[in-house]
Amino acid sequence: MDEQQQKNYDAWGYLDQALFTSSHVKAKDIKMGSTDWDNVYPTSPEEIDRMEDLIQQAQASADDPNDEQFNERIRDLKEVVHYSRKRHRTWKLALIAGSILGACIFWYFSNLDQESVQNRQKDVKIVELWQKADTTIAYQKMDTVLWERNLNYNERLNGANAYKAYYLTDYNQRAESSRLNSAKYKQQADTASTDERKKAYLKSSEKEQEDYEKYKKRFEELAAKDFKAVKELALKDTQGAVDSMKSSSNTKRAWMIYLIVLIPLYIISGYPRGYILSRHRRQASLMRGLQKWGFRLAAFFFGVGLAMQLLPDDIVKYRYSNGYTETRREVNPANFIYIVMKIGLMVVGVFIFCFISVFIMTFETVTGLIRNFNWQEILSKKTQPQS
Repeated sequence: MDEQQQKNYDAWGYLDQALFTSSHVKAKDIKMGSTDWDNVYPTSPEEIDRMEDLIQQAQASADDPNDEQFNERIRDLKEVVHYSRKRHRTWKLALIAGSILGACIFWYFSNLDQESVQNRQKDVKIVELWQKADTTIAYQKMDTVLWERNLNYNERLNGANAYKAYYLTDYNQRAESSRLNSAKYKQQADTASTDERKKAYLKSSEKEQEDYEKYKKRFEELAAKDFKAVKELALKDTQGAVDSMKSSSNTKRAWMIYLIVLIPLYIISGYPRGYILSRHRRQASLMRGLQKWGFRLAAFFFGVGLAMQLLPDDIVKYRYSNGYTETRREVNPANFIYIVMKIGLMVVGVFIFCFISVFIMTFETVTGLIRNFNWQEILSKKTQPQS
């Protein structure tokens, strides 16, 4: 120990104690007499008060208060105290941008759902204006199973008969498809080379037979309905579509409102005191890592999609019977796939960017509101009667 430190021996002892005030300091660090500077920062108001008190004791007991090394250590520790008591901005504009983008996306698709609601409500009005008609339709056995589900779908609301015929055709085709498949699997089971394959074919045959019975039953139940029952079913169907679209729109609007409310709460809760940052430094490091790699992944997908080049146009040479030739430039049909991939990759990138932003903002807002405010004191002040 040099002469200057010998003069301030007791004062240096207080400063050494101040270095080990934080709960981040391990017992082995105290035993060794040294620790990383990051571990010096207090993690609670009590630790800050303890460190500040030791600094004051060191200053009061100094034999040579003008010693340069001594004063440098005092300044360093006072900066630690100042940092620990002060509030620091932790909210990030990049995360807020992701939340704003997400809110805009929810707003856009909510409006699309609202447009769908208006269209579905027109379907309800159409059904309400149906004219009464005979709706008797018998079950027809059909051997042809090649059928498009959307066949005449938009025309099913033209009347009770059209609606009933559409869904009866649906059930009829499904039933006949299942019946034929059941017979096919049963035949394959009879010629199976192993017991295991035979068991699998029989199981598939039973499943198809169950589907056949299910769809035939649905056909018979619908076939028995008169005009009033068919109309009630159609109203339930169309009104259900309206309710579904409303629910979808309301859900998206709720998420939009959530993100709008989240932004100011995130900013308000984003001013923790230094000791809180020191206490939860591992969590902060984890969130920084999540943002870093999440944004990199989002940028990768978006960038790859943006940079994806379309295939060059095809140069096609036509030769006619009269000997005339013509060369045309035609769009490469494979570009459709590239465009879908291009848009898809960019959408994935935007989704990851928004998801990471909202997730981190939600997590940090909840933890920030809990940690950065003394709610017991705030609530007690509100409940106290005013004099």
